Amino acid sequence: MTIAGILNKSKKINKLKLILEQAGKKIKSINHLIYITYPILKDERLFAKIIERLSEVLQKSIEIALIYEHYLSGTEISRNFEIDYPTFRQKKDTFNITEEEIKSADEILLLNKKHKLSPMEFVRKNTLIILENSLTFEKISQQKLKDYLFKVESILKKVEKRLDQENLY
Repeated sequence: MTIAGILNKSKKINKLKLILEQAGKKIKSINHLIYITYPILKDERLFAKIIERLSEVLQKSIEIALIYEHYLSGTEISRNFEIDYPTFRQKKDTFNITEEEIKSADEILLLNKKHKLSPMEFVRKNTLIILENSLTFEKISQQKLKDYLFKVESILKKVEKRLDQENLY
């Protein structure tokens, strides 16, 4: 590989790390919403915003992981999350991501999708209820969000660790 090629890849990796750093800042803001803002306001409608942000961080982390794998091994990516997510699931072992973390990622992405498509949401007993068109519903509690935050943060850290440990030369 030429020096120019190495420098170009190095710049790209630094850009990916910068994007992951921004995702880390979003994690901190989500943490603040769950542990500080919600207990003060007691407004469960915040839960929908938290799910959206968790989904954004998760998608960004997965996108960065796949771009990085593309740089390293030429893994095919399409830049369409729906198409690329199964590829990430297959590569989870490369990042030491557990099956439990993948399951939580699936749940977060599905919850966010249901929230966006939901005709109605309401609050009941410290829980946000997302009603679906089929009249089924999803419940989101503060504890569930804390668990999801922990899993998304873990995935983000594992992706960061992979970027830090590999050498592109």
